[in-house]
Amino acid sequence: MLDACAAPGGKACHLAELGASVLATDISQERLTKVIANRDRLQLSMDIETHDARDCGHSDAEFDGILMDLGCSSMQLDEAGRGFRYDINAPHGLHPQCGSSC
Repeated sequence: MLDACAAPGGKACHLAELGASVLATDISQERLTKVIANRDRLQLSMDIETHDARDCGHSDAEFDGILMDLGCSSMQLDEAGRGFRYDINAPHGLHPQCGSSC
């Protein structure tokens, strides 16, 4: 499983607890420290990388599933670098800032 917006890691850790092989990524190295702390506290096996999900850089990898918990907090909308903007005319009010390759 790829968790493309993993921080702080609750969903990724739960998947790992259930036995899934998990690659947890997030655009923010600072926020990934919480994922690392949760993984270590729970003594789980999980790969963790800093990665911008808009980059689609894992295109050669194969995953059974991709988890993207997007736009669920004002922090993700308020911080331009997080990759989403609010657009009143977009479907459901959110529109990813991602190139056509995604």
